[in-house]
Amino acid sequence: RSIRTSLKYIIPGDQPVVIAVTSTVSGEGKTFVAVNMATIISLLGKKTLLVGLDLRKPRIHKILGLDNTAGMSTFLSNNSKYEDVIRKTSVENLWFAPAGPIPPNPAELIERKTMSDFLEKARKQFDYIILDTPPVAVVTDAMLLARLSDMTLFVVRQRYTSKSTLQLINEIYR
Repeated sequence: RSIRTSLKYIIPGDQPVVIAVTSTVSGEGKTFVAVNMATIISLLGKKTLLVGLDLRKPRIHKILGLDNTAGMSTFLSNNSKYEDVIRKTSVENLWFAPAGPIPPNPAELIERKTMSDFLEKARKQFDYIILDTPPVAVVTDAMLLARLSDMTLFVVRQRYTSKSTLQLINEIYR
């Protein structure tokens, strides 16, 4: 809830916003934060889309108890339509686009124009779009998605995240 409140001071106006959620390595809680942040925002009556973009290790569909047969990987490879991957959840005002089956080329799929087209269409339909991305120190996917986002939320976990991570965050910021 405190993140949601802070967002009000960072995000200008009532325009749709894309927030990428990442961390350095797996296990720091980025998926947990992404799911909870999307849920909390949707409870304010804001139309929210949670997008599973950790294409190598999809987990959100399990948390939400939804199917993963069609998702972002099938959309980005032109095997599914936009409408086929957006699913309503049991939470009011919360929709979900699962990662889909694990593809052989996640970074290449994310780099396609199809990804920016997806976000452009989603911005017309949703107030908030939360992207659950892979860890930034492991693969390039999060960096590719950061340039398509309005803001990146970098998750660190007490007694888990290395202190040298702060240097990495500063380098990425610069």
